[in-house]
Amino acid sequence: MLSISKLASIAAVLAIAACSSTNTSDGPATEQVPSRTDGVGGFAAGSVQEFEKGVGGTVYFALDSYNLDAPAEQVLRAQAEWISKYNPARVVVEGHADERGTREYNLALSERRANSARNYLISQGVPANLLETIGYGKERPVSTCANESCYSLNRRASSVIE
Repeated sequence: MLSISKLASIAAVLAIAACSSTNTSDGPATEQVPSRTDGVGGFAAGSVQEFEKGVGGTVYFALDSYNLDAPAEQVLRAQAEWISKYNPARVVVEGHADERGTREYNLALSERRANSARNYLISQGVPANLLETIGYGKERPVSTCANESCYSLNRRASSVIE
């Protein structure tokens, strides 16, 4: 029995050793081809990461408002340019609200926020049939502390590329 376990151990060591390789040649190393990062923000052009981080996938709103301010319009213009250039299959505009207010009020407000962003994208040339909207109300917060800086992060519309 002892000799079988020794043989099994030796076989395992030999199998592992056979799998390893060493490159002892002095020839030129193969060149690593870098991934394409010529998109916005250093991300791959046309990638979801480029859209979310480079272009900006989210716009923010004032308290009890669904009106777009100048910074939100600037982000949405950049989104519209990206969508027109890369033509994704679908973009879902998600509306959100902070935790203050009733569930029903926040659902309605978040839907208005999503529609406000959607309508602006359409005004910038994005085909309406590419866009869907959904309002989540206060159900999907990105920040959960109870102060104005946290609340302001939850008053948003996020465009999600699918």
